[in-house]
Amino acid sequence: MVEVTSTVGDRSPSRTASIARRSALLGVALALVAPATAYAHTGGRIATDFEARVIGLAPRAPGVRARVLGGDVKLELTVSGGHDVIVLGLLGEPFLRFSPAGVAANAASPTAWSTGVVGSSAAVKSASGPAWRRVSSGHTYAWHENRLRPRPSVPGAGATPRRVAQWSIPLVVDGRRTRLAGWEWYASGPPPWPWLAALLVPLAAAIAAVRYGRRRLHRRLAAVLVPVAVGAWLAG
Repeated sequence: MVEVTSTVGDRSPSRTASIARRSALLGVALALVAPATAYAHTGGRIATDFEARVIGLAPRAPGVRARVLGGDVKLELTVSGGHDVIVLGLLGEPFLRFSPAGVAANAASPTAWSTGVVGSSAAVKSASGPAWRRVSSGHTYAWHENRLRPRPSVPGAGATPRRVAQWSIPLVVDGRRTRLAGWEWYASGPPPWPWLAALLVPLAAAIAAVRYGRRRLHRRLAAVLVPVAVGAWLAG
């Protein structure tokens, strides 16, 4: 009698081990490629190398506080105590107005258009005076301020932070002109080698586990590395 054994749905141990090993190798490869891809997508640096720092108001004005957000991306102004403050724009025009009623933007201001605070409109471009539009009911407002970076590039800059240029923004506080002043600082970002070197130890361990580990370890390694690597790649 000839015994017939069905092999449908069965896999040999060697083939199963090969599939598990290839899956683990795929996870290792993705874990290696994903950080490099994310690094390339961010241009090699996550944050700007420029930093704008506030010195203060000259002359001083009570109830007015300023700080920079995002290195040199946004300027945030807080006005308290019922003061009336007007921020002048790039052309010296009224740009923003802080009052007890909140914050308003001049829709006829070219600075308001260029920074995206308000949309440009042909109906207000020819206005003889400010066309105020309320943008906040509070007393703190932040906007993209190009004047925080008076120098777009710094030739021959090193890793040590240093002052490269001074910036100032004119204000009118309760009818009196003043200036918000500060300095632009620059320091080149840290090299990527320490960050990349930190990946060598876990990657070497993963490769060793794939090469010399058992089939169960291969499956666990693939189950962990593949989702993490794919998530890192998508986030980058």
